[in-house]
Amino acid sequence: MPEIKQIESGKLLCLETKGSLLQAGEAFGRIEDFLKMKNVSLKGERMVIIYDQPDVINREQAHFAAARELAGDCMGDGEMTVVTQGIMTVACENHQGSWEGLKEAYQRLLSWIHDKGYELAGSPREFYLVGPPADATAYVTEIQIPVRWPRAEDPSGA
Repeated sequence: MPEIKQIESGKLLCLETKGSLLQAGEAFGRIEDFLKMKNVSLKGERMVIIYDQPDVINREQAHFAAARELAGDCMGDGEMTVVTQGIMTVACENHQGSWEGLKEAYQRLLSWIHDKGYELAGSPREFYLVGPPADATAYVTEIQIPVRWPRAEDPSGA
């Protein structure tokens, strides 16, 4: 069931790329190796920030950044960048099952956002709570789409 929640601010180390979202695993490996060399700890789950519009995401030809939240200070290296994420309101929903079902999950979440009167306010994000090497039927992906309430008062109280 979709819900609205507040995301805290933090710093993300991002590796931006274009191509198949299946390449994100390689990008996460590069990020994690880089942070091990720098002796910087991580917090949170693996995340992909998708720069394409959420209703037209092509998982084979996407513009995205693999990202990890930093628990310490770090500088990027030109290819990897550190981005400060501000506090944001997101509509989110968990999807259980293979990534092929994410298109329908996005459609449900976008419909819910529209029905509740919110406006889109940023790039969608996917958090891989359970992924490989687990069986695809056991994957759990949290979809988050930044939103804003177009009127003066937010109905969620957020």
